[in-house]
Amino acid sequence: MSGPPSMPGPPPGLNLHDDQGGKVLGTMIALIALASTFVILRLTSRHLARAGFWWDDVLIIVALLLAIAPCICSIVAVKHVGFGKHIYVFGKAGAMEAATGYFHTLYFFQLFFTLATGATKLTILAFYRRIFPIAELRLILIVMTTVVVMYTTAVSTLIIFQCRPIRKFWEFELPGYCINPKNNLAVSGSVNTLLDFMIVCLPVPLLWRLRTSTRQKSILTGIFLTAGFVCIVSIVRIISFSRADPSDVTWNFVWVSIWSAVEPIAGILGACLPSLRPLLTLLLDNNAYRSFAATASQTFQSTTTTTSSSVLKSNQSSRKNRDPTTFARLKEEHDGNAPKTQRLPWRDPKGPRVYDHGMDGHNVTVYGGRGQQADGDGVEMERMSDVEPPRGVIRVKTEIFLSSSKRLDYNDRLY
Repeated sequence: MSGPPSMPGPPPGLNLHDDQGGKVLGTMIALIALASTFVILRLTSRHLARAGFWWDDVLIIVALLLAIAPCICSIVAVKHVGFGKHIYVFGKAGAMEAATGYFHTLYFFQLFFTLATGATKLTILAFYRRIFPIAELRLILIVMTTVVVMYTTAVSTLIIFQCRPIRKFWEFELPGYCINPKNNLAVSGSVNTLLDFMIVCLPVPLLWRLRTSTRQKSILTGIFLTAGFVCIVSIVRIISFSRADPSDVTWNFVWVSIWSAVEPIAGILGACLPSLRPLLTLLLDNNAYRSFAATASQTFQSTTTTTSSSVLKSNQSSRKNRDPTTFARLKEEHDGNAPKTQRLPWRDPKGPRVYDHGMDGHNVTVYGGRGQQADGDGVEMERMSDVEPPRGVIRVKTEIFLSSSKRLDYNDRLY
């Protein structure tokens, strides 16, 4: 950048006492606090979910530190350069010094901005790799990661060497040349926005393959698409820069700096938001869950005690009226939807009688006589196999199968 043109006089009606420095300071401090809070909440949610920490968590910390750097550059510009004031208040000699100081901070602002947005993109891609362990997605993520690294490296190199010599970027009187900053921003900004859009939309088809309700899919999609706000911010940043007049650089570039600082922070918020689900679930549902669990436990214990007492009394009454040498055969059970040939009669007198309760999730195997047992019995049945059942007594083995629907497409402990 060759620097601002020769400074004309202030336009008529311009209030030279206006100052946007407070706006810049308040915005930058708020952005730092907001991003830091979200990253801390993300790491806390990881800890509470016992999901462990991975590369996406390391990258989000790196992205946070890099995103804070442009905010600090703007704060330094306000405090030491007079950024936020009209350049005309400094006079001709002071105006050149103010412009030199601002472009010096702008040089590092641009570099840290590029590194911060690149680290944020890598964070989101690593997060996708972690929650979607799908083979066909890995190649896409590898390609996208390679593109992001190459783009970030190329733009960072271009920013560092945009002027020859480098110091000419802020020392305008040095001999040399600089590339056109507006052309540079038009190309790099367009590619940056395109990459953001592709990364934000990447998980949407996967979210709609989840084994969950349409409402839950819509909620998850909305959460992930909140990161799309960074695309809007990127477009606004490009427009604001293209319209900024460098003749009053310390005043007209205020909104350019603000939107440029907002963009990487918005990316960090979008990267953290999907990870906060375990923390929000704990805070919102913990008390209700404990109350429900306590009530359910008491009800279950009461029902079990009552049922067990009734069954015990019934068995004792039946044994009093039963011939000790007889054997009471259990009621025939079968699946009502199965054909008669698939019902469960006593096919093998020596084998076990199996009751299949289907949706109840229980299989009951009944042994009689001398204790014949089926293959695959547990250790307890193996110990009991050598003990012959007393006469008139049957041995019952109950197998309880617990199953849950496992969503194959993502790891729900992470978000």
